[in-house]
Amino acid sequence: YLISFAWASVLISFAVLGGTMLLIIPGILLSISLSMSIYVIFMEGKKGTQAMAASWHYVKNYWGQVFWRILAFGLIVFAVSILYLFIMMSIIFMKGGSFGVDLAESVKVLPIFKLIQLAMQNFLFIPLGIIYSYFIYLSLRTAKAGVPETDVENIKKRIVVFVVLGIFVLLALLIFAAFSIYKYLPMFFDPNSPVSLAVPSSAGLYPLLELFRNNF
Repeated sequence: YLISFAWASVLISFAVLGGTMLLIIPGILLSISLSMSIYVIFMEGKKGTQAMAASWHYVKNYWGQVFWRILAFGLIVFAVSILYLFIMMSIIFMKGGSFGVDLAESVKVLPIFKLIQLAMQNFLFIPLGIIYSYFIYLSLRTAKAGVPETDVENIKKRIVVFVVLGIFVLLALLIFAAFSIYKYLPMFFDPNSPVSLAVPSSAGLYPLLELFRNNF
């Protein structure tokens, strides 16, 4: 299951990346359509594109409902996080005696707040998100019959197109990054360059910004 999950995750990432390059919205559509793949893998024993095709089939015609439910959960998590941040900052201000925060006091309490934040994320938000999405999957699976074989093949073809597009996009980004590093990295170590790391510039980031502005 773990290998199937990892493989499906890679394929989904490529598909969503490919869709995102088509004006972003297709990427959002794909991310929702393929969001049930993990549950298909563990509950139905399907693998790779087969699990992704089943997820696509389940979400089809219910995309809006799934999107709003996932968005609602995300907004609740965001609201709780903001509330926690507000409480944390209020306590820090009180420890400082006023709204001028005492740095020494803040340093003492910050690790505790970070630990609580990590605990909330790993032991509350993530498990609840998995359980919440699982119930969405169950409701979709109950509402729709199994995927017809002809539909599976058609959906898999569409998914493969997006996966291939995502691979090409990633390769293009890697080539661009390699070209940029090859072209500009020597300038950072050239003492005569205005953006050299060997000789710090008193002009700050201005020479670097000028460099990119002139070249692009």
